[in-house]
Amino acid sequence: MHINRRLSDLFFLTRISYLLLIINALIPAVGNSQNLKQEISGQEIYDHVKYLASDQMKGRNTPSPQLDTAAMFIANEFKKYGLKGINRSGNYFQKIKLVSKSLPVDNSNDFKESKLKLISSVFGQTYNLTEDFLPCIFSGEGKIKSNVVFVGYGISAPESNYDDYENIDVKGKIVLVLMKEPVIYVDKKEKINFEKYSSENSKFENAIAHGVSGIMFVKNPLYQVGDSPKNFWRSKDSHFTEPVYNSLSTIPAIYVSRQVADNILKIGNADITELAKIIEKEKNGVSFEIKNLECELSFTFKKTSAETQNVIGILEGSDSKLKDEIIIVSAHYDHVGVMNNKVFNGANDNASGTAGVLEIAKGFWKCNIKPKRTVVFIAFAGEEKGMWGSKYYVGNPVFPIKKTVSIVN
Repeated sequence: MHINRRLSDLFFLTRISYLLLIINALIPAVGNSQNLKQEISGQEIYDHVKYLASDQMKGRNTPSPQLDTAAMFIANEFKKYGLKGINRSGNYFQKIKLVSKSLPVDNSNDFKESKLKLISSVFGQTYNLTEDFLPCIFSGEGKIKSNVVFVGYGISAPESNYDDYENIDVKGKIVLVLMKEPVIYVDKKEKINFEKYSSENSKFENAIAHGVSGIMFVKNPLYQVGDSPKNFWRSKDSHFTEPVYNSLSTIPAIYVSRQVADNILKIGNADITELAKIIEKEKNGVSFEIKNLECELSFTFKKTSAETQNVIGILEGSDSKLKDEIIIVSAHYDHVGVMNNKVFNGANDNASGTAGVLEIAKGFWKCNIKPKRTVVFIAFAGEEKGMWGSKYYVGNPVFPIKKTVSIVN
């Protein structure tokens, strides 16, 4: 990692100024000290950042051996500064269980049993994994069989008087959903903003809230090209990792080809392009159940277990009345790893914040400050993946959340 000297000087002066502001905020809460500010060392901050953001750390992806190395480094610093661990054995690691999902191996039993079937009195067809459908990275797995409901874009936007689920029963059924968002104008100039509802994740959450058993996404013929299913799985070795606690991944969610969607809608005497046009013309959803059709979906991921960790050090409060109140000083220590053979070092995001947490902890130790309230120093993992570490801590706090009076991040 090469840092322009002038830029690095400016960067670290900014970081030190920021740390001083944090300390000014902390001092009234933890007990006054005139020496604490003087213990902040720009050189030590620089050294911490230089190590954490070095090429050898390969961008500290979650999970990765390099992130584990960074966690051990942080834990050793916490120990040096006299911080306690989170249990009697002095362990500083709050473990987070992960699961890594990939497509089943070709010709394996799971691959052969992964099928999408359409069943009607006049039509029957079986579709294959990869060619005709692919799972979303946030999909659950299993086997379902149900009727199919077309629900337009799968959007519920009450503030815009738009709801694809209005007056349609989807509970326990599989929904077919257009990707992207409709282009609808309130008048000739003002376009409705559906951006926060348009991602597949948002539509997945909305579908779950309406009680569906599964969801199929198809490319939007008005705004997307290609007939094949959307593909996040760029190679047979592609995998997606998520926390085990991720409760959204409970129902199957797949991308289907245009042909699959066309065959479903033909049974309902409908055309996907015309439906997309009608939605924009009528400025509301066009949703209906496909009569005389059942869809059977079976899919299983290939899964392997993994784990990562938050790193937590505790400086116990000295006041008998106030020590049960918790102040958290935190930063995330992960970054995005290596992409296209390029190391994304993550110096500012967020080796610098991690160095700041360490420097504040060191300041308390060197000044022998005994704070009135308990200060908990946390380095979170997996923030770049979707705030995995902080979400896990909120669900599994070392101290009750209701006792946490402040967090400095």
